Amino acid sequence: MLSASDVTYRGIDSEKFTIDIGGNDMFVHQLVLHDFIRFKTRMNVLQDKIISLDRRFKSKNVGLTDKLDQIADLLKKLSAVQYKLRLEKSSLEDTVEELRRELEAAKQRTESLEVSESMLNEVMRSEKIAFEEELSDAANRLKFESKVVELDSTIKKISVKEAGLSLLESQLAEKAEQLRDLSNERDELVIKCSKLKVVLKDMTNILETQKQLTA
Repeated sequence: MLSASDVTYRGIDSEKFTIDIGGNDMFVHQLVLHDFIRFKTRMNVLQDKIISLDRRFKSKNVGLTDKLDQIADLLKKLSAVQYKLRLEKSSLEDTVEELRRELEAAKQRTESLEVSESMLNEVMRSEKIAFEEELSDAANRLKFESKVVELDSTIKKISVKEAGLSLLESQLAEKAEQLRDLSNERDELVIKCSKLKVVLKDMTNILETQKQLTA
């Protein structure tokens, strides 16, 4: 392709010139030569503008590529955070379920102890009545009192165990409530990360489109 730098000209008289185009001499009129010179000047200016635009587009493409890389890195980090949150949520759900089972078992043990205590009290009342009816001397009365003391001791032990189970039930209920709150917070974080991931993907698509338009 012939460029403006391949063209030279030599004067012959006041109105005619010889120009060398790609090694071929051609005679041209002075007015034609002036038009040619203006054309050559415009071509040079246009070529400079093309070079400048090319540099600007290349610079923008480099910036867009850097931004796309940064967003891709953020998306990877977000995916890792989401995966970690899902694992923690699953672990919390398992822990809450285990605590729920323990709480249910504690309630069943408490109910069983209450039934046993009620039955024991009934037995004590029956035995006391029977012993009072059968006691006729001091020896029998002493034996009865010994049994009463033994039964009272058993009742106290059962009461202590019942109090311990009630405390355990209260602690388990409090811990289950804390874990439910923590699980809800984890759910909110997962939702926020998902929304941010969608926004970053949209930005990536926009930057990719801009990069294609400026390519």
